[in-house]
Amino acid sequence: MKKINTLFILLSLLFGVAKAQNTITEKEKKQLITTWYESPKESSGKTIVFRPTKYIMQSGDDPLYAFAILKLLNTTDFKIEYWRFCNNTPYANDGKWLILNNSIVLDFGDQKCKNEFTVVEISKEILKVTLKEN
Repeated sequence: MKKINTLFILLSLLFGVAKAQNTITEKEKKQLITTWYESPKESSGKTIVFRPTKYIMQSGDDPLYAFAILKLLNTTDFKIEYWRFCNNTPYANDGKWLILNNSIVLDFGDQKCKNEFTVVEISKEILKVTLKEN
């Protein structure tokens, strides 16, 4: 019984440490404040990859299709261009953003949509997220 209790405590501690690492750090938050360009060749479905450099159209790309540009202006404000995940909300192109644990929430304002990005990977060179529309 003592071994089971010890094992339970160790597993709880390990789970707690793993869970704590799923929070965006202050360093990562500072890295977010820049302009991010959607990288369509790396994105798929609800997983979206952003890079700090603009995607250059390649042969086979549809020239009428524009890829998203996300500008995190400061610690609270954002602008986004060519965003396709607020289709039911006209003029949803700016608002407030905040961090909740390992997610970035884009709030487009009253009676407009919200998008939640669960961060998969973050650095100066990549912002990879999975999207949840609210």
